[in-house]
Amino acid sequence: MSATEMRKHIDSFRDFISPKNDSSIALWETFKGLYVEELKKSSNDKLKEILTRFGERSIRTEFNREIIHGIAKNIELGVNEEVLQIDFALTKTPKSGYPIPIIFVEHENDISSEPTNHEISKLCFTNAPLKVFITWISGDWENERKNSLDDFWWYMVASYQEVYGDIPGTLGLIVGEVNSENKTVKYFSERWDENHKWEDGSKGAFTFEEIIFEHKIEI
Repeated sequence: MSATEMRKHIDSFRDFISPKNDSSIALWETFKGLYVEELKKSSNDKLKEILTRFGERSIRTEFNREIIHGIAKNIELGVNEEVLQIDFALTKTPKSGYPIPIIFVEHENDISSEPTNHEISKLCFTNAPLKVFITWISGDWENERKNSLDDFWWYMVASYQEVYGDIPGTLGLIVGEVNSENKTVKYFSERWDENHKWEDGSKGAFTFEEIIFEHKIEI
């Protein structure tokens, strides 16, 4: 779906409200594509700065802010920051004049920090067609993802689903991996699959989708 098609699609955003609607998954796929487009606009120097100054969180915060605002501009949505203490709400303003969130985006600079746990919870508590959690890891996500997902996030989302029956809309996860040994920046995408079944009868899991972006940093 192109940005133009997405803008037309959002005009009928009431259709997104049902958590079972495939439109919310299409919205997630388009969001990822637009996110990658914004990443590709980044210079090697900017990505190098993220690698070499990883300890300075404000650099990653501003980097992600520029990306989110770029996406919103592309699909003609407004951006409200710190809505319900969620970092970004990409909004559509209907005729009545009040901006309504279509996409909630929460950004956390460090995957291992304590606040990261609460960011996932906040997204579960909201009603929007698409909720996206973006975070960073210094290391190797493919080898470390299981501990992060199992220990921090899975039980929160699964518990919410167990009580309420489903997660409204689509819940997506983007992890930016900064690997100082390989001098690379990678972005991985995951999506909550509410229909995944475990042996004990419980349902729901984050499922790995793909590496959406990879850049070898020239030092």
